[in-house]
Amino acid sequence: LRIDDLWVTIEAGQEKETVIKVQNTGLSELRDVDLDVTKPPGWEISIVPRKIVSLPPQTTGKFTLKIRPPVDAGLSDYKIIIKAKSAEVETPEDQIRVTISKSSQSSWLGYAIIGIGIILVVVIFKKFGRK
Repeated sequence: LRIDDLWVTIEAGQEKETVIKVQNTGLSELRDVDLDVTKPPGWEISIVPRKIVSLPPQTTGKFTLKIRPPVDAGLSDYKIIIKAKSAEVETPEDQIRVTISKSSQSSWLGYAIIGIGIILVVVIFKKFGRK
């Protein structure tokens, strides 16, 4: 099991894709390979393809994991635990750390409030300055 992005940053409500690779290092074919994903409550995770029917020896299969946290997800770090399993074998667990970030609109709102405050202070000093 190899995960392209072990740490991703997503805005709440947005979707992020990452690639999960499963390599058959053995000498026999693996059948019905799929991912077992443990996600935080309320999160949407979709896997494409849902299952790899056959993975020949010394080959690698790819899954695309689409991660969508809920709109009301708090600004924090979350874990998505993943393991690959087939009819013959199961990999150890691996995880993706997901950080929920602020939207860029909230930072502009902060800058606007600071700008209005500075303009207000300048106007007050001009009107009520020393006389």
